[in-house]
Amino acid sequence: MFPCVCGGVYDGLYVITGKIPGYKNSDLQLLPSSTTKRAVWEKYVAANSETTARLAKYSTFCYLWRLYAPRITIMKPMTDLCWICQKNSTAMIRSANKTEEEKSVVIKRAEEHQN
Repeated sequence: MFPCVCGGVYDGLYVITGKIPGYKNSDLQLLPSSTTKRAVWEKYVAANSETTARLAKYSTFCYLWRLYAPRITIMKPMTDLCWICQKNSTAMIRSANKTEEEKSVVIKRAEEHQN
């Protein structure tokens, strides 16, 4: 079942070598963060709807995924902000207990970067 699901049904599988930020295991195959296990299961059901074989229910599919394909995982969502925007956002959060002048400096710096 899993060679069919991961090899033929879902073409968005990424094979990434080396260390992946946020993951301890470097031997992973990643699905995009916009994908869910349910979406992969639905593709599995649709791809095998013409066969006479019994199809796995969703809970069994998830169990088999953990058992036979532990290296295939869904990526964690990453930010789409640039480094300066991330720094400005963090600075705004940390400026909550600061004076109004310090807050305005942080906001002005963020606005300048946006323009």
